[in-house]
Amino acid sequence: MARRTQAHYAAKAVSGTSALDPRYYARYGAAVPAEQPRRPRQAPQRRPKPQAAPKPAPRVAPKEKRGHGVSLFAVFGFMTVAVMLVFVLLLQIRYEEVRSEAVQLQAQLQELTELERRLRIEYEDAFDVTRVEDYATNVLGMTKPASTSRAGTIQAPALDRAQVVAENAPEQSRLSAFISSVLAYFKTGK
Repeated sequence: MARRTQAHYAAKAVSGTSALDPRYYARYGAAVPAEQPRRPRQAPQRRPKPQAAPKPAPRVAPKEKRGHGVSLFAVFGFMTVAVMLVFVLLLQIRYEEVRSEAVQLQAQLQELTELERRLRIEYEDAFDVTRVEDYATNVLGMTKPASTSRAGTIQAPALDRAQVVAENAPEQSRLSAFISSVLAYFKTGK
């Protein structure tokens, strides 16, 4: 019974992607065709090859002597190498020019650095305080102020006040000092 059930299900089974192929259903319908008995494989028949007619021997032309041939590729290669050598020589000349210019600029930089140093020294010497004072009094006619005291009075508005704290005041705790400073801030002045 089991073999019969297996054969029954195997006859309807479709392997691989044939189940999704619409050509399969067009040809066989929904069911799988019954298995055909297997025939022994026969080797394919071979056709005899037609015999080719013998070819006549090719004619050999006499060889002519030619001059030494040079390929176009070799000529192009030599021309490229020659052009590159010219460029290298031109670049070498330009390099020497730039190098000599750099040496000249280095010498000029050293001269200018020395000149700057000398000018700074002259500049610092030019601002001597005693010389400036002599120039101002003698040439410009300026005079020294009569009073050397620079103390003066400042007028302050009436609301600004200062409080002098006694040196022997008892120490307060930090919390009470904070609270008293906050209260003093919010007090209104009379």
